[in-house]
Amino acid sequence: MDERNIEEYLVGSHNESIGHSRLPRDVFHNWFQYEVVRHKFYFAVAVIQVILFIISTHNFFQAQKNANKILTVTGAVYLSSVVIYFTGLIFFQVERGFVTTAANKVQFLKELITIRPGIDMIEWDILATKANTIFYNESVLTSPYYFYDGASCYSFFRFVFLLPYLRRKEACFADENSPDEIRRFISQAIKVYQEKADRKWQLILNKILSGRTNTSRWHSNFCFKN
Repeated sequence: MDERNIEEYLVGSHNESIGHSRLPRDVFHNWFQYEVVRHKFYFAVAVIQVILFIISTHNFFQAQKNANKILTVTGAVYLSSVVIYFTGLIFFQVERGFVTTAANKVQFLKELITIRPGIDMIEWDILATKANTIFYNESVLTSPYYFYDGASCYSFFRFVFLLPYLRRKEACFADENSPDEIRRFISQAIKVYQEKADRKWQLILNKILSGRTNTSRWHSNFCFKN
């Protein structure tokens, strides 16, 4: 994919329907390219920060001829790494805040309840595609590419909804910070997910047991004949 095609995908088209949407996994060559293009503003800021640290270190050496170069460079690298890391955290929190609004959470949970994904990543791919479109239409994101694939969509569901719900359930207290509507959809969505996942695991277990039974029968018949 060349740069022009990437830009066209990221900008998107308001006339494009959900049915014609694709996941970033199907558009980019790899995950790294997706991350670079998705966070190109952050990477640009990071590059500027690195350049500034290099210039500052060079100017320091010019002013301090007797300075310990190894110690100074080590300190500059460490300080620049810390600054870039915390800059990334700020970008991540700002982006997450744009996406995880109450309205977006409700829409995401409604789609999950409709699609009923369990442990099948194909179903999570479908949810990721629809959620990307929802987040794009309902927030300031510049393109419908928030989830890279179904696995990243499941990870979002797990960390934003499932794990907090299970922790609250174990502690026997409700989430007072969430509106009643969101709490209701969270409970329903997690129930749907758990039921579908349980059925899927049961099918897998039955296939394994069935395979072992058939193997045992074949082995018994073989031994009997011999």
